[in-house]
Amino acid sequence: MLLRKRLTLAQAFGLAAGVTGAAVLLVGWLVTLLEPERFDHVGEGLWWAITTITTVGYGDLVPATAAGRVLAAGLMLLGFAALAFVTATMASIIVGEVKAEERLLEREESEILALLTELNDRLARLEERDRLGREALAAAGEAEPVRGRRAYGDPARLDA
Repeated sequence: MLLRKRLTLAQAFGLAAGVTGAAVLLVGWLVTLLEPERFDHVGEGLWWAITTITTVGYGDLVPATAAGRVLAAGLMLLGFAALAFVTATMASIIVGEVKAEERLLEREESEILALLTELNDRLARLEERDRLGREALAAAGEAEPVRGRRAYGDPARLDA
């Protein structure tokens, strides 16, 4: 499986801005070549391209030829696509962060369960030792130890 590095939000904005900026420059220049009677200079073509790609479309400048309208339609679609791309990248980043948090929680939960299992095993062994000790005391005829005192061996020995 091929793994790709996920884009950061800054990279997504940079990519979208670069593509849309290049498209505005190219289409703004092309529309002045295609319709010089409507777009006197490249500045007007750029103004029209910016208002078109942002879907503001003031209507002060509009292409009249079929080629100009095809350029306009492509530019509008590119504006929508750029917005969708940045939105999708943001959603992907959020989902990725949530999944990373879930993996961390699952790992921590697994560690806690392992510790609980270990504690359970230790408790079972202690209960078994206690049971055996009580049985040994009972077999020797000794009474149950007083609560708070050591149950087995010499009370003076700490490691017994």
